[in-house]
Amino acid sequence: MKQKTYLRRLLADLAKQPIWLILASLGTILQVLLTVYIPILIGRAIDLVVLPDAAHLILPLILQMGLVILFATLIQWLNPLIYNQMIYRYSEDLREKVIQKVHVLPLSFLDRQGTGDLVSRLTTDVEQLNNGLFMVFSQFFVGLLTILVTIASMARLDWMMMGMVLILTPLSLFIARFIAKRSYHLFRMQTQARGAQTQIIEESLSQESLLQAFNAQDAFHRRFIEINGDYAAYSQEATFYSSTVNPATRFVNA
Repeated sequence: MKQKTYLRRLLADLAKQPIWLILASLGTILQVLLTVYIPILIGRAIDLVVLPDAAHLILPLILQMGLVILFATLIQWLNPLIYNQMIYRYSEDLREKVIQKVHVLPLSFLDRQGTGDLVSRLTTDVEQLNNGLFMVFSQFFVGLLTILVTIASMARLDWMMMGMVLILTPLSLFIARFIAKRSYHLFRMQTQARGAQTQIIEESLSQESLLQAFNAQDAFHRRFIEINGDYAAYSQEATFYSSTVNPATRFVNA
């Protein structure tokens, strides 16, 4: 239930930039259509090779493919710029809201929170949200639309091939969902370990004179090595498990 609430809030915040959102949607649709259209033109050119006057018939297709590739390259260059503009405007607004929220929080709540954890939420967590949103627009939506357009194109060419795609695509989605659920716990532990790491770094720098007065440098050093080791282990496992989504789904689709 909370995830749906967070998703609605995220969509509502992104909808505050209608121009950039419309441009991003149109750019994604154009990119998918042009990308799928190129193999169709290649297939037509291959069908014409066996004809007697193939050279005269293939030349217009080659020129058409060149124009399609040119426009597709231009769209793929513009789309990341549009995504970045929309996402970073959103993250700037989000940071402002978080800072304003911190200013009105009661001191009793702030006293229970680690300074490093709060700093991590304002910096690293927002940066990770930016990276996640960029991947959603540049990979998830593009991949989803590519599958839908490909299925529609296959329906016109071969019903049997379309049926195989309809059977294998849910299987690949199930595998991706299974891996995502397993790696979610690791990413959560990674975030907590990063907050603890940021907190101990901030405390060791701001309280350097106090550490020296109590001769606690060695204890802090051992504590930092322990936290840093946990963070490295969680990061490695989370990155490894999450990176298996692409090869696993490609293996199924192949």
